[in-house]
Amino acid sequence: MQVALTGKTKTITLPGDRSIVTSPGLDVTLTNLLDPSKTVTLNITGAFHQSTTQTGDALTVVTGRNLIGDPEVGLVLAIGNFSYVFRGSVLVQPLMGHGQLIQFVH
Repeated sequence: MQVALTGKTKTITLPGDRSIVTSPGLDVTLTNLLDPSKTVTLNITGAFHQSTTQTGDALTVVTGRNLIGDPEVGLVLAIGNFSYVFRGSVLVQPLMGHGQLIQFVH
């Protein structure tokens, strides 16, 4: 799969080992490399709120419209409020939350 981004994104560093990644006007075009006639363009203007928990885990909360690659659910368009947690490179809380998940690749 080919992934092409167009638009703006910005990372805002906050106190307390936190950050927000915003993406106003960001679009992504996904193209199936085995069949390039299969393509979709998605508006992904959501935000990623990233912080470190007291135990050192990496907590990510996504709000709005975001394209997320999750080891358990695959590549999804998440619309709403979702979160996931990594401990190092290990997923300890899979994607969960409220809203709609549209799966593209698993």
